[in-house]
Amino acid sequence: MRHVLIATALVLASAPAQAQGKKAFAMESSGSSDRTFLASYTVLNVNPSEMTAHFELNLGGLGAIALEGGVQGRYQHFSDKTVLETGESLESEAKGIALLVARYTDGPTMSGFFWALGLGYRQVDAKWAVKPEANDPDLGENVDMSLLDTSERLNHAGTIKGNTGHFRVGYRYTANEWPILIGAYLGVRHFAGTVADTQPDSQVQDEGDG
Repeated sequence: MRHVLIATALVLASAPAQAQGKKAFAMESSGSSDRTFLASYTVLNVNPSEMTAHFELNLGGLGAIALEGGVQGRYQHFSDKTVLETGESLESEAKGIALLVARYTDGPTMSGFFWALGLGYRQVDAKWAVKPEANDPDLGENVDMSLLDTSERLNHAGTIKGNTGHFRVGYRYTANEWPILIGAYLGVRHFAGTVADTQPDSQVQDEGDG
């Protein structure tokens, strides 16, 4: 089974001291020292539970290539009000990696307006509880009671993993004297994942006790 997820993200990034590489060119650009590499991490994301680390290598001022890794902690996709009123929920945890190429208006310093394209891989572990329909096949004569919780919601769990495609546009500022960068981008992530069902926690625990 194939699924496609299109998501947008607005991210602010900050770079620590090791972000500034050695000077690679004789010329200066926009009054800033040229950089051979940048290392950064996200400090603000649309999904607050997701953190991303980013290492980028300058390709002679003509572009850049970046390796990016991210981890998403447990995240509840429904509002607290929805969970309380309906008993339904959707929680997920994820991790992924991507390789991107980018072009900047100020290539030697990897700053200014930019676009980026990339490919990657992502795995999402999800758990959800839903109100069953009257004709739900899980509610047959031989229903597995471990699938039902105290609020009579069906518990499901699954792993979604597969390739990702990335496109971003944004702006980045890099300080001249200080090893600091601040930027923002708007991105689209295309996720073509294959879904594999796993056992809910309650069912795994019951089998272990037996």
